[in-house]
Amino acid sequence: AFVFSGDCSLRILNNWDPWWAGVKDQVSVTAGQRVRLTAYGRAWTAANFYPAPSDTTVTVEMKIGIDPSGNCDPLAPSVVWSSIIVPHNTWQQASVEAVAGAGGKVCLFLNTDYRGDSRQFMASFWDSVVLSNVP
Repeated sequence: AFVFSGDCSLRILNNWDPWWAGVKDQVSVTAGQRVRLTAYGRAWTAANFYPAPSDTTVTVEMKIGIDPSGNCDPLAPSVVWSSIIVPHNTWQQASVEAVAGAGGKVCLFLNTDYRGDSRQFMASFWDSVVLSNVP
């Protein structure tokens, strides 16, 4: 249930403590190229062990982003974010596009925000993350 495609997915997990976290990666691209980041996210938060379903009363916001300047600060105003997804008990696709800056680098973000609620298990999963050129 926690792998969308292939053999594994990326998991970010914490117990009881509300959290905001993610991963970031700076990659080289062609300057001026429009790029699209696509990823599938899934949230699972529960007071019981799996296979308990995700508690949909818990607020979770997942999104992905691209900083076209290559800056890897997720709080920078230059980050272009996708719409927020709330994928309790299912996989949901997120997608965002941006035009790479003159430096030929972009920074990519996978972001999950569980601030405000607490449960024994508070996890997010990311899978099938792809950065592609947009014609």
